[in-house]
Amino acid sequence: MVAGATTGTFNVSFSNNGPQDAAGVVYTVQLPAGLTTGTGNTVTPSNSGSYDNATGLVTFPAAATTLANGGSFAPTITYTLSSSSAPVTATARVTTTTNEAGRTANNVDYATIGTAFDLTTTLSGPTSAIAGSPVTFYVTTTNNGANTAATAAQVVQLPTGLSGLYITNGGTYNSGNGVVTFPTLNNLPASQTVTNSISFLAPTTPFAPSATVSTTSGTETVTNNNVAYLNSATSTNLTLTGATTSLANESTTITANQTVVAAGTAVTYTVTATNNGPTSTTGVVQRVQLLPGLTTANLSVTGANGVASGSGATAIITFGSTATYSVATGVLTYGTLTNQASGNTNTFPTFTVVTPLPLATMARWWLRLR
Repeated sequence: MVAGATTGTFNVSFSNNGPQDAAGVVYTVQLPAGLTTGTGNTVTPSNSGSYDNATGLVTFPAAATTLANGGSFAPTITYTLSSSSAPVTATARVTTTTNEAGRTANNVDYATIGTAFDLTTTLSGPTSAIAGSPVTFYVTTTNNGANTAATAAQVVQLPTGLSGLYITNGGTYNSGNGVVTFPTLNNLPASQTVTNSISFLAPTTPFAPSATVSTTSGTETVTNNNVAYLNSATSTNLTLTGATTSLANESTTITANQTVVAAGTAVTYTVTATNNGPTSTTGVVQRVQLLPGLTTANLSVTGANGVASGSGATAIITFGSTATYSVATGVLTYGTLTNQASGNTNTFPTFTVVTPLPLATMARWWLRLR
């Protein structure tokens, strides 16, 4: 078994529909050649069957050559399936030396196991909020496989009865069950990430949101990354505090030095936060949603490439005290503004992204007050 791989299985049934016993029966299944090429790749036919890697032919030399009227022979064939696996078609064929009187149209049948891919999701956002204040969560849907995912369905579980919702890209919220459903992504290319956001007014009761991605077509090779929780792989509550008398009113903007670029082009973004309220505010946190998986080679803040550390869900790039970037979620978080006066606009250090191949970077942003 190869890392990150699962298996595909063909269930084959050879039958004799009569009216007499069949002699000299030969059972074969034609698969693509080369399925066992590479470390850990296997093809395992049942019933002592044998797979020829050079020709792709599966034979069953130990099977009885006589098949009784009404009898059947039902082997299985299992093979290693990775996220780079292309569709595999099996052609089953049975022959006999007994005269079939021309009834041979059903001696051949076909089945195909579709392309394999690996869907994953992340959910990020603040872990605390003031009841009644706006909260924004960001969810990513990624195809980590080497093949196009025919469908990718993304949902996010929130509490029931929320208000003040704004959901990107046509997502809908069911107030009765708390589920946000985004339109199904058809033919999501390999290595592509789609980002979405959900904004709502924080309720009065803490809750643990989750994001789930699934497919109705094709084969997923890894499924333990199909569910994500808030900023982590384990269930995390959004904690809530009571309303305050603060009259701050934060807004944010983001601009790019160019909007139409070729892959591999550097784009520089400028982000601001303004306190439009009549009083000063504290604990302003500015975040920017980028694509996950950026590196020190294609992300910089004020020209500095940062320092990478950690791995997996905890992998980050640190830009001194200026900002940190989560490789898993794609969120760039600036240092907290400890105090922002009424009417003040803060311009954060610019950041530059070299647009990944083959996809351009998409940026979204949100603020959190605490």
